[in-house]
Amino acid sequence: MLTGNVRKRVIKEQKQLSNKINKLMSFVQDFSKIKNVSDYELDLLKKQLNVMVDYEEILTKRLEAD
Repeated sequence: MLTGNVRKRVIKEQKQLSNKINKLMSFVQDFSKIKNVSDYELDLLKKQLNVMVDYEEILTKRLEAD
């Protein structure tokens, strides 16, 4: 169970993470921005994005379980 202050921090973290996910998703989908990024780096960015989405889902589940 998330108490008041902890719940507020989780909500804040989820919102910040969501914003970062949206920015990274826009970046990796914009050819004009990624054309100078190596395939290796792009692969890492996509993996990072997937982990961020997984983490956001965990935060959502924590909030819903409360």
